[in-house]
Amino acid sequence: MKDPRLAHLFSAHHIFELMRKRGRRPQISLGVLSAAFDLSQPRISRVDLIEETVMFFRTRAARIPKGLDGLPSCWLRGLPGI
Repeated sequence: MKDPRLAHLFSAHHIFELMRKRGRRPQISLGVLSAAFDLSQPRISRVDLIEETVMFFRTRAARIPKGLDGLPSCWLRGLPGI
């Protein structure tokens, strides 16, 4: 994520707060969700991940979307599979 001040927006606690505000009851605990977030982190560096995503768009879509560097790593990892 480009701006560390926004890191809380991609945290398990923030997701639980959003669910609570919408009147939803989580089906898993905060600890399980936090562990899932930890596991979803890619095993390659962020720089390499962004480069891989840019190459995907360059070769498959002919356009590279702006703001890729602002997306969470777990989202970037999933983009080529969409």
